[in-house]
Amino acid sequence: MSTFYVSTYGKLLPGRRSLFATMLRWIRVQRERQALLDLDNRLLQDIGLSRKDVMQECAKRFWQI
Repeated sequence: MSTFYVSTYGKLLPGRRSLFATMLRWIRVQRERQALLDLDNRLLQDIGLSRKDVMQECAKRFWQI
């Protein structure tokens, strides 16, 4: 069983990662993947991605970063 240590001010103690911070990261990644899906092919080309790249990224589970 994992234990997460957070100081009273919400800062992580050295060498530890908070569950809350991890969950926020997962949410952010899912939102970024959704934003990529919403882009049209022209915009994807502008940032150097293909539709296939986006589909491969969006097929990942939320915890796969």
